[in-house]
Formats: sequence, C-alpha cells, structure tokens
Amino acid sequence: MPEHYHNSIRAEVCAPTVINNAGVVQGRTLLDTSERDIRFTFDVNTFTYY
Repeated sequence: MPEHYHNSIRAEVCAPTVINNAGVVQGRTLLDTSERDIRFTFDVNTFTYY
C-alpha cells in the first residue's frame, strides 16, 4: 500500500483497515443453477459475514 494511503487511514481510523470483498458468481441463470450451487453462492456471498 502506498505510504500516503497508509498514513491517511492511520490518521482517520487509528489502524489499518482490511476490507473483505470476496464473492462468487455461477454464470448461469437462476433456473439453470442447481440448489447446491445456489447454496454455495449464498454461503460465500452472504452468510460468511455472520
């Protein structure tokens, strides 16, 4: 991370911040996606935060 970003974050938040932006996409329409793949997508994209 460039030093000026690090210093700005530290000044505003008092510690470096990590943002989790992980996600998956199946690349199919909902009707063409299996229940297992839908569950996997929800598990990764929604339920991982809890």
